[in-house]
Amino acid sequence: MTEKFINSLRRLLANPKKIVLIPHYNPDGDAMGSALALQLYLSKIGHDAVVITPNDYPMVLDWMPQIDSTLNFYRHREKVIQKVKETDLIMVLDFNSLRRIEKLGEIIQNSRAPKIKIDHHQDPENFADLVYSDPTKASTCEMVYEVLEELGLDPIDQDIATCLYTGIVTDTGSFQYIATSSSTHLIASKLIDRGVKPHQIYKYLFQQHTVGRIKLVGLALSNLKKVQGLPVTYMALTKKNLDDHEYKKGDTNGLVNYGLTIADNELSVLLIEDAKVKKIKYSFRSKSYFSTNKFAGKFFNGGGHLNASGGYYLGNMKEAVEKLIRSLKEVSHEFN
Repeated sequence: MTEKFINSLRRLLANPKKIVLIPHYNPDGDAMGSALALQLYLSKIGHDAVVITPNDYPMVLDWMPQIDSTLNFYRHREKVIQKVKETDLIMVLDFNSLRRIEKLGEIIQNSRAPKIKIDHHQDPENFADLVYSDPTKASTCEMVYEVLEELGLDPIDQDIATCLYTGIVTDTGSFQYIATSSSTHLIASKLIDRGVKPHQIYKYLFQQHTVGRIKLVGLALSNLKKVQGLPVTYMALTKKNLDDHEYKKGDTNGLVNYGLTIADNELSVLLIEDAKVKKIKYSFRSKSYFSTNKFAGKFFNGGGHLNASGGYYLGNMKEAVEKLIRSLKEVSHEFN
C-alpha cells in the first residue's frame, strides 16, 4: 500500500458520502468479510454505506455481522441500479476484473462515481481510479485491516474484527496456504484482541453442515480419480449428485482441498455441473509450484492465485473432464 493510495483515500472519505461496496460473484468469506467490515467501519465514521452482492452468498456465512443489510443484485435489481446511480463512491473488494461480478459489472463500469479497488488476485485489470493491489497478500481482509490501521483503528469493534478474521481464516485455509505470513498471524492476533472469538467462528464456518452435505463429500471422495502419470487428482459432481443430497449454496466449499492431503499430489481439481446453463465450474488447488492461475487462464476462461483458482467450460461433464485431461497433458512438463 502506497502513501499516495492512503492519502487519496483519506481525501475521498473526508466528508460524508453515499458508498457502495461490492464483493465478487459467488462471494466467499474473504469477499463478504472485507465488504462487511468496510461497511461497518464507514458507517461508524459518518458515511451511508451499503454492500451489494452480485448473487447469493453461501448459507454458511449468514451469521456474519450486518449481512442481513446486504442487497442482492438479482433479487433487488431496480433498487441496486438506483443505489449505484445515486452513489458518490464505489469500492470493489476481492476481485480484479469486472467480469467477476457478471451483469453488475456493466452497471459499475458506466457509473461516474470514483472507483476504489482493494484486491489480492493476480493480473488485475485497469478499471478503478484508486487501487491497492497486492497478490502476495493472503487475503483481501488482511489488506483491509492494513487500510483501516492507516486510517485510524479506533472505530474497529468486535463486529468489524469478526468480519476481517472470518475472511482471513477462509482465504488462508485456516492459516495453511503458502501466502500466509507472519503478518497474517499478527493481524489475526490483533483482531482477537479486539474481541474476536476464534472458536465461535470455526463453529459457524466448519461445524454447521447438514447430513446431506457430509454425504455429498463422501460421494465426491468415492469418485476421486488420479490422472495417469501426473501428480493430479480430480472429483466431479453432476447436478443430479447435488440434487440428490439437497445441495445448498456453499456445500462444496473446501471440498477441492481434500485432494491435496494425498502424498505426492500437487494439483487437485473439482468439477461441478450447472445444468441450467450447460456449464461446468472448475476449482483448482495446488500445493506449491504449479500455477493454477496460469492454467485456469490459459484453458478455462478463469484465474485467481498461484495456488487457488477457478474457471469454467460450456458443455457437459464428459466433455469437461476430457478437456481437463487434454489440458493437463499440454502442461505435463510443468510437473517434472
